[in-house]
Amino acid sequence: MGSQEHPASNAKCKQSPASLTGRHPLDSTRTRRASSHLYKGMGEPAGRAPRLIGLHGSSSSSSKMGAQSPASLLLFSMGLVLLCFTSGVADAQKTWCVAKPSASNQVLLLNLNYACSQVSCAVIQKGGPCYYPDNLVSRAAVAMNLYYAANGRHPWNCYFNNSALVVRSDPSYGSCTYY
Repeated sequence: MGSQEHPASNAKCKQSPASLTGRHPLDSTRTRRASSHLYKGMGEPAGRAPRLIGLHGSSSSSSKMGAQSPASLLLFSMGLVLLCFTSGVADAQKTWCVAKPSASNQVLLLNLNYACSQVSCAVIQKGGPCYYPDNLVSRAAVAMNLYYAANGRHPWNCYFNNSALVVRSDPSYGSCTYY
């Protein structure tokens, strides 16, 4: 058996693509089209995924953000701690939605009608525990709070065209309980 040379040791195989074609590999028509495509702001060419860049703006593989990156683990942990802390505060601090005393009767009537079209307002009907005091501010406040509570007690559910307030003190009175 003679000594046969492996094809990879052949000098021609060691030549760069530029020396084989006489052109630089990045000087192809396809590359120019892809560059033009990206330059025009049309996104990545089909079949290529965008490169992710880490916190430091470098595109080297050592700085890419990933699941095992210490920076991403720290950010994820901080997010979980913040979420646990804020959800504990929300559970401990109950809120209610009440009508602003300065709101006009016209706006309060619209709020009352809207809230009662979305939730049951039986408690403010005649004979209900929240019928008295018999005034629009009181009834609208109860109806608006019923709507607020039924929709998750989010601040945006107590906006009512800026005619309501979120309060932290229980506005319940007598037999009328605000939920």
